[in-house]
Amino acid sequence: MQALSLREPLLALRTVLAARALRRSLLAFLLFNTAEWAVWVAALVYAYDYGGTNAAAAAALLQLLPAAAIAPLAASLGDRLPRQRVLGWTYSAQAVAMALTVLLFVVDAPPLLIFGGVVLVSVSFGLSRPVYLASLPSFAATPSQLTAANSVSTMVESLAVLTGPAVAAAMMELAGPAHVFGMFALGQVLSWLLVRRSAGAQPDAVLASRTRSRPSDWMAAVAVLRTQSETSLLLGYLGVAYLLVGMADILAVVLAFEILSLGPSGPGVLISAMGLGGIIGAAASILLAGRRRLGLALAGALLVAGVPFALAGLASHLIAAMALLAAAGIGKSLLDVAARTLLQRTVEQDVLSRVFGLQEGLMLLALAAGALFVPVLVSLLGPRGAFVAAGLLLPLVGALTWRRLRSIDAEAQPPPRSLVLLRRVPMFSYLPANVLEQVAGLMLPEDYAAGTTVIRQGDHGQRFYIVESGAVDVTVDGRPRPALGPGDSFGEIALMRDLPRTASVMAATDVRLWSLDRDTFIATITGSRRAEAAAARVADTRLAATDGTAADTDRDRRR
Repeated sequence: MQALSLREPLLALRTVLAARALRRSLLAFLLFNTAEWAVWVAALVYAYDYGGTNAAAAAALLQLLPAAAIAPLAASLGDRLPRQRVLGWTYSAQAVAMALTVLLFVVDAPPLLIFGGVVLVSVSFGLSRPVYLASLPSFAATPSQLTAANSVSTMVESLAVLTGPAVAAAMMELAGPAHVFGMFALGQVLSWLLVRRSAGAQPDAVLASRTRSRPSDWMAAVAVLRTQSETSLLLGYLGVAYLLVGMADILAVVLAFEILSLGPSGPGVLISAMGLGGIIGAAASILLAGRRRLGLALAGALLVAGVPFALAGLASHLIAAMALLAAAGIGKSLLDVAARTLLQRTVEQDVLSRVFGLQEGLMLLALAAGALFVPVLVSLLGPRGAFVAAGLLLPLVGALTWRRLRSIDAEAQPPPRSLVLLRRVPMFSYLPANVLEQVAGLMLPEDYAAGTTVIRQGDHGQRFYIVESGAVDVTVDGRPRPALGPGDSFGEIALMRDLPRTASVMAATDVRLWSLDRDTFIATITGSRRAEAAAARVADTRLAATDGTAADTDRDRRR
């Protein structure tokens, strides 16, 4: 059991907030989420004024379903191009789509055309979150920082749940829906500028497998779900969580009017309680930073998100219902942080945007399905029974998948010794934590007895080596060079410069090495300008020493 300590989580949070590029990305993400919620509310109110409840329901489906279909396809751009650049494109696309919708309002276009503009806006919104979440690992030097970055991002999303609808409500009261779209079109221009300015300062996105394989369609992400059971399990948890969110808004109306007999403000108060709980949960999730095992936290989040929600339907007083819904909001935020962090740590970088694109599509479909399921549940089980059934979904799914849930932490753990050794090699110190974990998982241990040749000068190089224990002797043209011991590395010159081996290496004692194949080494190092520069400095220094040894040998021969 890990001891609860605030030191590492708070340090990780401080490093996240100290990174200028990440601060800009987070601010842009806040503007994006606020715009998403404000436009959602404005569109629903406009539709309701036009055609009542049925029109509002149709508008909700029109916003959700096309976006759910397109998000997985469009997210593939984030796996083939620099993610901050793609993220900027999505924000600018949102600004253009909202400006077009404003123009339709201004010219008093038919409502169907205006709804078409709204659909275009919602589709553009579905593109940003997958690329943003896939870009976060490139900012994180450690798993703690990655968890902290997800915590702050979830806090931003929860804050937008409160601010977006509030801003939309105020502007709709004062001016109308066109002004909501116009204001947030300007906001997305600012988001684009923030991301554009942060792109140059962003840590290099090291995509270790991108150089080796560049699948061009989203089916590569589907293949990941088929081969990596933990990924499909995590996406399943998030899908069920958003099914509950889709139910929650309508069930809040049922709770307010049919169970608690509240006035018109009742649903808003109850939904706000969940939003407030989401902010608290996102803040509390920083405690997960520094914990390598998140499976148990994920199991707890499933319980906390579901059980209080089920009990809220049995409440007889407003305060009790608000407290229970706030607790459910806390659990939902914890679930988001734990599941997203595990996805970022276990899914290969070359398909990560597409996996999050699938998650975005699944989320939007789940929101739509949740809204459709509520009338069925209420008619079958009654208002209180509908709450209980909806709330117990997450705990039930957790119980049915408990064995697989327990295995997530084990599958997410890289070989610990190889990871420790990689972090000691200077050229690898510039790589994001998740890339280091994936590379460490590809390294192989090799044992050599004293006197055994590891590499021979003049041979073709195929692997890079790090010494774990023991010592190796190095010779160039038969002349000894300084021996290498634990933590030292060798073999990079032949791989980077495509040269024959420039030295021979022999085990001076019984030695254990960890080796990395040529393709993975080159793809990893060349994926980061700073890592590549560091490796080049090492290679240049060793080549200079080798040239000096060769010159000494030539002088000895002439004598």
